[in-house]
Amino acid sequence: MNCPPGMVYQTDECLLLLKTLYGLIQAARHYFNFFSKILIGIGFQQSPADPCLFLFMNAMGIMLVIVYVDDAGLAYSSYALVEFLFNELKKRQINYTVENDLTDYLSCEILFNKSSTKA
Repeated sequence: MNCPPGMVYQTDECLLLLKTLYGLIQAARHYFNFFSKILIGIGFQQSPADPCLFLFMNAMGIMLVIVYVDDAGLAYSSYALVEFLFNELKKRQINYTVENDLTDYLSCEILFNKSSTKA
C-alpha cells in the first residue's frame, strides 16, 4: 500500500488505518464481526454449528440469516420478520441492497419449485 500523493513521510514509518478498506484481507473479518454484533443485538442467536448462520424466532415466526463476508441470505416464515429486520438495519444506518430473484449464492445454484405449496 502506498501513501497518498502529497503526504510527507519517512521511509521507515508505517501507517495506522482507522477504518478497514474494501478489498483488504482484514475487511471481511471486520465486517462480519460488525454485522454479527448488530444481529445479536437485535435478538438473533448465532448457530453453534455454523457461526455464519443466525436464527431469530418470535410469535411472528422464524427467520434465518446466513452471512458470508458482505453478503447475506434470508429465509423466513413471515414477511413481517423481514420488515422488522430492515427497520432495525435502517435505525443503525446500515445500507443494503435487496435482490428478490436469488439464483446463485457463493457459486451455488439456487432452484425454487414455485409449483410446490404447503396447505
